Amino acid sequence: MQLKLPAIQVPDRKADPLREMLSREADGDLRRALARLRPQYREALMLQAEQLPYREIAEKMGIPINTVGTYIIIIYRSTL
Repeated sequence: MQLKLPAIQVPDRKADPLREMLSREADGDLRRALARLRPQYREALMLQAEQLPYREIAEKMGIPINTVGTYIIIIYRSTL
């Protein structure tokens, strides 16, 4: 005997104009915030977004590991 499951309706996110507009607005806000960061802060943040450990970020950027931590703290404090 085969079990018959009811069809599940998944809303199409692109069909919601308000959601799409808010998404574009948030994307623009993020781009502007990144553009305001110093280049070295932006690079550290982008590498952290790739889930690299501080040690690898420090190696890639050629800076001490403690400096990576300082950059990240500065970035997060500046967003509050």
